[in-house]
Amino acid sequence: MDERSSYAHTRQRLEEIVAQVKAKDVPLEKSLDLYEEALRLGSACAETIDHTDFSAEE
Repeated sequence: MDERSSYAHTRQRLEEIVAQVKAKDVPLEKSLDLYEEALRLGSACAETIDHTDFSAEE
């Protein structure tokens, strides 16, 4: 899986987590698990962005 695909997959999962938590029918313990997962995924996204070369290709 390339970086863009991995980033897109990670971002998709973050959006799923947000939708679950917004539904408000998630038990507290599950919400905490989702929060921890979201933190890990957010860190992975930030790391991907930090290591991506955004220079223009010719």
